[in-house]
This record gives sequence, structure tokens and C-alpha cells, in this order.
Amino acid sequence: MIINGEVFSVIDATNSTDVTHHVLLQIIGERETQAGTSMLSNQLLSNLIRFYGDSLQGVMGEYLENSVNKFVEKQDQMREQLNHILEPSVTKQTARVKPEPRSTTS
Repeated sequence: MIINGEVFSVIDATNSTDVTHHVLLQIIGERETQAGTSMLSNQLLSNLIRFYGDSLQGVMGEYLENSVNKFVEKQDQMREQLNHILEPSVTKQTARVKPEPRSTTS
């Protein structure tokens, strides 16, 4: 769901509390502990923790969200451009691979 960009919420069935934030943090924590998948360095995590309680905490959250959104937007643009570059190449390759029509004269 998350990878496909679906918007969702997780509601605790016992008390109807929205626990989406907690679940998303848990997923990040699990992914960070898997060998070779860490994106967040110790230095980055330490710096993030330092912003909690700081007067700029809200600003930092907005900044991170906007930065990641912009990164995703640019990543999508790059993928689209790469697809346009590769499409003509793929079309040319399949054109070369197509068998020539057989002669119908006997």
C-alpha cells in the first residue's frame, strides 16, 4: 500500500485511536535494522532528535516533508525522461528483431 502511494490510516480496534503515525515509525525502524537497507545515518538521527523540543521543531518537520516531496517529484521526472530516452531505443531494437515477411510465391 505504502509503496503504491495509497493514503490510509490505521485505527486501533480497541479504542478507535488513530495509530497510523506509530505504525509508520515502526515500519521505518524495522527497515532501518535490516542489513544493507539503512537510509538514516546515526548522525542524521541524532540531529533529528535534537530538534524535538526546539523552537524550530515545527519548521524542521515542514522542511523535511517539503524536501522529500520535492525529491519524489524530481525522481518521477527523471524516470519519465529516462523512459522517453529508452522508448525509441527499444522500438528500434524490436524493429530489427521482427522477422521479414515470407514470400508467398512458390
